[in-house]
Amino acid sequence: MASADGIHYETCGEGTPVLVMHGGLGLDHQYLRPALDDLAGGAELVFYDHRGNGQSAPVEDWGPITLESLADDADALRSALGLEGIVVYGHSFGGFVAIRYALRHQRHLSGLILACTAANLRHPPNIPADADPDAVAAFGALFGEPMGSDGEWAETWHRALPLYWPGMDREVAADMHRRTRYRAQAWNRTMPALAGYDVLEEMGRIEIPTLLLCGGRDFLCGPASHEDMHAALPRSELVIFEESGHFPFISERRRHREVVGDWLRSR
Repeated sequence: MASADGIHYETCGEGTPVLVMHGGLGLDHQYLRPALDDLAGGAELVFYDHRGNGQSAPVEDWGPITLESLADDADALRSALGLEGIVVYGHSFGGFVAIRYALRHQRHLSGLILACTAANLRHPPNIPADADPDAVAAFGALFGEPMGSDGEWAETWHRALPLYWPGMDREVAADMHRRTRYRAQAWNRTMPALAGYDVLEEMGRIEIPTLLLCGGRDFLCGPASHEDMHAALPRSELVIFEESGHFPFISERRRHREVVGDWLRSR
């Protein structure tokens, strides 16, 4: 593990360089591991925490945070590591950053993986009728008043997690919770960063091969969002993990490893 300009990163594996962008904001890259480590046999994985998130340096004066600034942070890290021809893997909010990265820095990319994300916010959350009432209440709280502390943010997110993860493995979830460094001030800037977010019409400019990964039971970024992107991207492939919610790399880990591994080898 190391840092570059205050951005914490960790690497593993050998092969095609893959820059991994986590969701949130307010989380870190830990929830993506160890599942994404499965790809290390054929890829050099670079996990990092967005500026002001996780183990990256605290931000004294946040000011406005934008997808553009987060994408430029990622490219500065890529440059510092001397990487070219990279694949970017963006999950959830990390997918929003990954799309912006591709639109700004496409010349450094050989491929793009967008998992459980969207090109706009047109599709409202599709909360199941039988969803856990406490998880639904926690989800509402996440997008209500700003989180007052890291502890409040961590507790509220953990309560909402069953909504994102149908059939949640509580032991695995507890381990993720223990390993994650929560940053409430980062989370509180998530929705302002997405004000007016809609890049669907721009996505036709992304000419590199793109793999879209979607959980068939994802209430937040479901098949409709991914079908929109698939139609807009000229060189895209869409894979739906029918049994998964927002975390197919956990819920269908073996299939995720096979799908992404095969796609990386085909580059």
